[in-house]
Amino acid sequence: MEAAAAREAVEEAGVRGDIVGPALGPFQLPPKKGAAPGATPGAATMFALHVREELDVWPERSQRARVWLPLTAAVAAPKHAWMRDAVAAWAAGRGWVVEPTADGEAVAAAAAAAARAAAGLRAGAPRERAPSP
Repeated sequence: MEAAAAREAVEEAGVRGDIVGPALGPFQLPPKKGAAPGATPGAATMFALHVREELDVWPERSQRARVWLPLTAAVAAPKHAWMRDAVAAWAAGRGWVVEPTADGEAVAAAAAAAARAAAGLRAGAPRERAPSP
C-alpha cells in the first residue's frame, strides 16, 4: 500500500519522498453519487510523505496543481471531510494543535486559486493536495 501511495504522490502532485509513520485510516467513504441504493461504502487510507524532490513535470500536472500550505490551511483545504480529518489526525499525532478557522479556510482558498491560476487550470479542476510539511 505504501508503494501505491508513493506512486500516487508522483502522479498527482509531482513529488518524491519517504512515507513517514503509520498509515492514517482507514476512513469510510460515502457511496459514490449515482451508486445503487445500499451500495457498500468505500474506504481510503492516507500516508504522510517527507518530500525530498519536487518534479517540474508530472503525469497529472494539467489536471492538478501542487501547492504548499501552512498547517492550519492544510487542514481546511481538502474537499472531503475525511481528508480534513486525516490531516488533523496526523498533526494531532505529532502533538500539534490545529483548530481550523475561517482565516485558515481563506488562506487555503487563496492558495488554491493562486495555484490554479499559475497552472492555468479551469475553475472546476480537481482540488490541490496539501503535501505534508
